Amino acid sequence: MNKYKADNLEKAWSSGLRPEDCNDPEITALLEAGETISRSRYKTSAPNSDFQASLKAEIRAERHKKIFSMNNQQKEAKKPSRFNFSFQPKILRPTLALALVVIITITAVRFWPQSPGFEPFRIDAAFASDNFSVEASESSNSGIEADTNFIIKSKTAISEIDSLRSSIKLLPATEFDLKKVNDYEFILTPVVNLADKKVYKLEISSEYIDDNGLTVLNNNSWAFQVKDAFKVVSSIPADKSNNVPVNTGIEFDFSTEDIKGFEQAFSISPQVAGRFEKHGRTMVFVPTQSLATGTIYTINLSDNVSRGETGEKLAEAKTIRFETQADDQAEAAIRLLAERREFSTIQNPTFQVFVANDYGENPNIKIYNYNSRDNFASDFSKYNDIPYWASAASEKFQVNKSNLSLVSSYELPVVKNDGGSYLVLPNSLPAGYYFVEVSLGESRDQLFLQISDLTAYLAVTRNEALFWVNDLKTKEAVVAKITNLETKQSVQTNQSGVARMAYEFDMENINLFAIEANGKQLIMTSDSHYNRDYKNPRDNYWSY
Repeated sequence: MNKYKADNLEKAWSSGLRPEDCNDPEITALLEAGETISRSRYKTSAPNSDFQASLKAEIRAERHKKIFSMNNQQKEAKKPSRFNFSFQPKILRPTLALALVVIITITAVRFWPQSPGFEPFRIDAAFASDNFSVEASESSNSGIEADTNFIIKSKTAISEIDSLRSSIKLLPATEFDLKKVNDYEFILTPVVNLADKKVYKLEISSEYIDDNGLTVLNNNSWAFQVKDAFKVVSSIPADKSNNVPVNTGIEFDFSTEDIKGFEQAFSISPQVAGRFEKHGRTMVFVPTQSLATGTIYTINLSDNVSRGETGEKLAEAKTIRFETQADDQAEAAIRLLAERREFSTIQNPTFQVFVANDYGENPNIKIYNYNSRDNFASDFSKYNDIPYWASAASEKFQVNKSNLSLVSSYELPVVKNDGGSYLVLPNSLPAGYYFVEVSLGESRDQLFLQISDLTAYLAVTRNEALFWVNDLKTKEAVVAKITNLETKQSVQTNQSGVARMAYEFDMENINLFAIEANGKQLIMTSDSHYNRDYKNPRDNYWSY
């Protein structure tokens, strides 16, 4: 076949041209051969007892026609002619060669050896489309259970379990055990629990002989989705959120719509009256009155809430806490940019502040003194107990000043330095524990102040705290006693001022450590992993 014919054949085949619509005998013959091959490839009907005899008769008739045609062409080629078509005797040879290549290629698809160790077993062709059925033993409308088995049934008897095992795949690749119940039923058990929400595909490969005598590979597959574990997916408001509107509802979104016992499992503190609603997978508590402003609410959902169809309960109780928005207030005229500070007895305490530009008067600053370390530690602990995310509660925190002694009160100008604003006391203070309050107009802010000639460095790991204690006056390391005021555990530093203490790190909580050396005292804090915005500056480890 010349290149022109080959190109025409390729175009006819790719365009879907039918043999009866083609006017070229050679291309028509090849298109008919292609259709015959396609039909034999995909035909899956039951074998016909008369098919073989009929096929042989058709093949013999076609072969006789071709031989007769070839003889006539050869005779005509031997006659003298004005035009010598020397290529005519070669026409059939390329055509037959092409047909032979196509047939061998397609046949090879059917008979080519499988990969080592794999040989699909043979089933009855009559059951090619539905020989197998697969069901999960544990399933519901939500999906299959993570620990389910799969029941495999076959209409063709299977005596050798190994042949079936080698023909099964559970994807994503999952190891499994296969148990035979009888020749028609088998139980497949995954070695490990399936993953929640994941889709798994079970494939079974087999083969059968079609009515053309060809071996046909037959692949069947089934898809199963593992149901999601019964759980709370999300909530509104989110846990540890703030500035929540006071007209909010409380929503819990679950992994299923079939939810039982929510009303009995739900509680809110401070207590609020309300009603319950259900919207698909979402359970809602709707307060019948507005929530209080600037208030921390705690929502508890016990593990008694369950999935209705199975009775599956929550793996653990769910708790969310959030803070409502504060009362509408004018922007603060003055803010202290720290919640605590430490200075030596020879330094004039200095406090960085934010001051609104439209105030022409000087801020007022009052210094109060605590009469004991324990009272100072108690108030400081109460402040630290406020969650880091509860900004309104932090702003509203007030120290009971009736138990404190007013040491001094000043109207101080704001000092500008290197882009910052500062209030600088006119004098130093004696060693002790203090409470500082600044005010400007109606705005107030506060911080805790220590005056001590001890200074310390503290580093914490997950299970240990490292201290290094020095004296600011002597500029030497000191032997000091260090006590965890919460656990009462104590250690003593060595001559280099270093000590280690067992300590369980908590990302949200702050511990206080009392340090004593040579009649001097200092309270050191283990900073929370979180900060309240601009407060707790981390670069003031030392004073010089």
